[in-house]
Amino acid sequence: MIEGLILVVVFLFWIIIAKCLSPQRRLIILDLNGVLIYRERRNGNNSNSGIALSRFNVWVHPEVTTILDSLAAQGFDIAIWTSVRSENVEEILPLLNWDPKRFVFVWTQENCVVDGQHPTKIGVPNFTKPLDRVWERYPQYNASNTIIVDDSAVKLEGYEKNHLHVASWTPGDDVMHIWWEKIKTC
Repeated sequence: MIEGLILVVVFLFWIIIAKCLSPQRRLIILDLNGVLIYRERRNGNNSNSGIALSRFNVWVHPEVTTILDSLAAQGFDIAIWTSVRSENVEEILPLLNWDPKRFVFVWTQENCVVDGQHPTKIGVPNFTKPLDRVWERYPQYNASNTIIVDDSAVKLEGYEKNHLHVASWTPGDDVMHIWWEKIKTC
């Protein structure tokens, strides 16, 4: 009888240890443009500023690598979901100075859903990011352990509880620190 009790205690001990060592993972999904980078179409007026890519000039937030490393150290699984086209994302990812294999996924415009026309941009489709798609593809994540940081509210209608809506970052401003402070308390 004592051996059976010891076995139960050891079993319960290992269950507790397993829960402590492997808490539920949290997923943070980051948008690119307006959150980690700023980009604008290249034209004659701005061709000497930013990092020149095929059709755009790109500015990378100076602390992006530190923030990605810190999120990972806090136990976040990190993903990218942007409405930027995949060929442009392939050019942008190396600028982050972070191994792209560390992202759970990198989703692009092709993973978005077109929901009519963008309400404020004439002639531009409204690319939405239905988080249900993430949760279907990655069942370890759900509404209780996923947050998405995006500067566009219209892309995440219906997911307000998971959406940390931030002001768009542009070179020289400090808006990233505002959302970064919020994330550190999660």
